[in-house]
Amino acid sequence: PKLDCKFTMSDKYLLVIGSIAIAFLLFVSSGLVKEDSSDHQALSEELQENRNMKPESLSTSNKEREEFNFQLPSTDCVVHMVKDGDPNSQAIILLHGMAFSSQVWKRIGTYSELSNSGYFVVGVDLPGKGQTKCSDKSFENKYDDFLAHLISALQLKTKPLIVAPSWSGRFVEGYLLEKFNADNPEISGIVWVAPALSAKDRLKQLFPRLSIPFLIVYGEKDGMGKRSESLLTKNPNHLVKVIPKGSHPCYLDDPDLFHNSVLAWISQSL
Repeated sequence: PKLDCKFTMSDKYLLVIGSIAIAFLLFVSSGLVKEDSSDHQALSEELQENRNMKPESLSTSNKEREEFNFQLPSTDCVVHMVKDGDPNSQAIILLHGMAFSSQVWKRIGTYSELSNSGYFVVGVDLPGKGQTKCSDKSFENKYDDFLAHLISALQLKTKPLIVAPSWSGRFVEGYLLEKFNADNPEISGIVWVAPALSAKDRLKQLFPRLSIPFLIVYGEKDGMGKRSESLLTKNPNHLVKVIPKGSHPCYLDDPDLFHNSVLAWISQSL
């Protein structure tokens, strides 16, 4: 038997209207997914770059470098750290993105580049990453306390410069909003590398009042970095550096340019 597939005029109108509605919903939802998935795309780029990275070459090894675990006072965290350079020199604290650990800076020679230029470098595995262990996982969701505890515990000879790529921006954001003393800042400046920031309205109010300088770095191909620029430049004391053809972890695309940009900015700003 044959099926009778004849449609009335009203049926055809309903089909056309339904098709238009479905197409419209698909169009809108695709835009929303694209916008909401920016963090996921950035993380995917980090994961891919992490897989592609090669081990540190022997030529970048440094006899002054120490790597150890440290019980963070007044917390349940055992923090894994890397230290390199003269402790009496200007201190630089290196944080890292969600897909990485303190080892990422070793692999691209950052410890050597900065310590050989006369700086004291401290790389940190953030809570839940690398070899840092926090038993109650509190710092993985409460970003403001960790950096304040860390800076206090390190007992540095100078106010540190913070390098904050991607996800680690949440730790710096929390510190600035909850623990930062604008009248007597405990840090000397921040290198933001396409940071993930959430409290944008509060930061818009804070950044214009800051006295500490910002270096804002992101890759040319990184939409997340570009979007963060408009917020970070609310601080009048800032410099923007775009890494040509760079992805989200742009320091991996051109380590030499990244290192040279950071060193040049430090020499002019601190």
